[in-house]
Amino acid sequence: MVDLTVVILTKNEEKNIVKCINSFRGIAKRFVIIDSCSTDHTEEVCKQINKKLRKNGSRLDFYQRKWVTYSDQLNWGLENTGIDTEWSMRFDSDEELTSELAEEIEAKLPNIEQSVTGIILRRRVYFMGRWIKHGGRYPELLLRIFRTGKASCEQKLMDEHMILSEGKTITFDYDLIDNNQKDLEWWTAKHNWYSNREVLDYQTTV
Repeated sequence: MVDLTVVILTKNEEKNIVKCINSFRGIAKRFVIIDSCSTDHTEEVCKQINKKLRKNGSRLDFYQRKWVTYSDQLNWGLENTGIDTEWSMRFDSDEELTSELAEEIEAKLPNIEQSVTGIILRRRVYFMGRWIKHGGRYPELLLRIFRTGKASCEQKLMDEHMILSEGKTITFDYDLIDNNQKDLEWWTAKHNWYSNREVLDYQTTV
């Protein structure tokens, strides 16, 4: 097991959260869920996951907090949930690790030199079950793992990235997967919301 806390934001993620947590294959010491007042069974599902994790020495802690922005929610989770592991990780509930990446994290993370404070991961995106390989969508290189206290999420309304306060990064070899299980209606509503946020983000910078 790696000295790693994984922070995940949720809002009605009962269809995704089980496969998300299971993809870590027991390598993470702790999961922190910051839930934006879900109205489905997300909380109940997380409680069941926690029972299973605790049998293997891990755990899942569930917090609820009213949504403001993604960066505000994530930074609150990083700063206010008592994370004491050496490493922290930003992860989305519709993402999952490939088995190769889980093995790579377990093998490499305990032996990273001290000057490295951030790990960049490769992400592949699926849409309605199909891998989007072209159009600049693969691979997306994202800073996702970092030494606890050495990174925060930038204050943007759209395409928020993790920013290191010090140190250097390295890139791991294998992929994480974005593979949301929700339907097309949800996808359409989500991307309409994204487009509105992107316009607002643009307006604040011009």
